[in-house]
Amino acid sequence: MTSTIIKKEDTKRAARVAIMCCDDPHHFYLIQQLQQNFQVVGVVMEPNKNQMNWLWKKKRYKLWMYRKYHSKRRQWMGHSAHRKQFFEMDFDLQKIAIPVQNVHNINDRTTATFLNEIKPDITIVCGTMFVGKRAREAGQTIINLHGGVLPEYKGNQCIFFALYEKNYEKVGATIHLVTEELDGGAIIKIVQPEIVQGDNDETLYAKSLKLCVDQLKKVLHEYENGKDIIAVSQPLSNKKTFSHKDRTPWVELKYYWSRLLN
Repeated sequence: MTSTIIKKEDTKRAARVAIMCCDDPHHFYLIQQLQQNFQVVGVVMEPNKNQMNWLWKKKRYKLWMYRKYHSKRRQWMGHSAHRKQFFEMDFDLQKIAIPVQNVHNINDRTTATFLNEIKPDITIVCGTMFVGKRAREAGQTIINLHGGVLPEYKGNQCIFFALYEKNYEKVGATIHLVTEELDGGAIIKIVQPEIVQGDNDETLYAKSLKLCVDQLKKVLHEYENGKDIIAVSQPLSNKKTFSHKDRTPWVELKYYWSRLLN
């Protein structure tokens, strides 16, 4: 395995941090935490509604349908309410003096233009669609917060599938560099929450992402103080990349039936 070392080029000024994210509660928590601790120079917001519109426009109807299903499922099961409560805070993005660029898709030219204007040193990504070449180049060093332990769990619904496979040692989240390969960049940190009775994929996802933000703050503080960010290349894994489409009602039925029997 090889290492990628990220050095702070100008040690006399604060690092310029940009954020690219969706508009769920944990994304606003990420913005709040970084805004309170670092020089955040801009936010690119790709709202969930725009992601869904983009999927429909691109005729990716099956993925659109499963994302719609999971959105309704989360509401029915109280998972959406849990996440909102877990990340509850007094924060209004419109009331802080940070430029915000809303985009239809993260790979719109608007994204690259905005990033080139604000000139970040580091860009933090969480919850967007796959980041293409143009946005990657404009974002300089791009770090992703991924809701799964890499390299075993790439894609979406990763914590659910770790539970489904009873791979409890691989429940968590990963801070990693963004590359041309989905969730394939070098790993900076892996965080893993304590699993307690009553936990499910939603509670563990929320705990994992909060730990991820906390660990990211530590990494960025050390970077500000002159310590290099070291990312280690991922070992090879033969596991599939999971999709929202893989979490079918049948798969969920088998999972909940197994939990009931145990």
